Amino acid sequence: EAEISKEGPAGDLKWLTNESDPLYASPEAQKGGTFRIAIKSFPLTFRTVGPDSNTSFRGAILGNQLSLIGLHPNTMNILPELATHWAFGKDKKTMYFKLNPLAHWSDGKPVTAHDFAYTLEFMRSKKIVAPWYNDYYTKEIDKVIVFDDYTLAVASTKAQPDLHLILG
Repeated sequence: EAEISKEGPAGDLKWLTNESDPLYASPEAQKGGTFRIAIKSFPLTFRTVGPDSNTSFRGAILGNQLSLIGLHPNTMNILPELATHWAFGKDKKTMYFKLNPLAHWSDGKPVTAHDFAYTLEFMRSKKIVAPWYNDYYTKEIDKVIVFDDYTLAVASTKAQPDLHLILG
């Protein structure tokens, strides 16, 4: 369920970010260039959910899809991805996110909170023919709340000790 809120998120939220974890790439690595990879056969689909989507090619596609937040592989601390800041709701079921206004789709249009509301609707749709995703996004995610184009909340169906692993 997507919800549009006429009010902003609670004023007592403690917004967090992480700009201090160490880089986990080699400082000697050359930036830029072209990365080439081969696949053994033409992919059955370019979808990441639904029939024929769980092939080795899926990993190549998912490598280009950012989440709201990620995890540092060494410190396991939350890192910004599409969201620059996040906050945890007092209910232990809700996380709030501020999107990076510089994030854009490949066609140049901005990534907005409405895209995440659509994603929830999409993942619950029987039209994607993906029962696992239908079930997960129904049983684990309660709703997405859109406050404005760049601020949203994602609510879990139940309190979680590692909420960021479910809602990120």
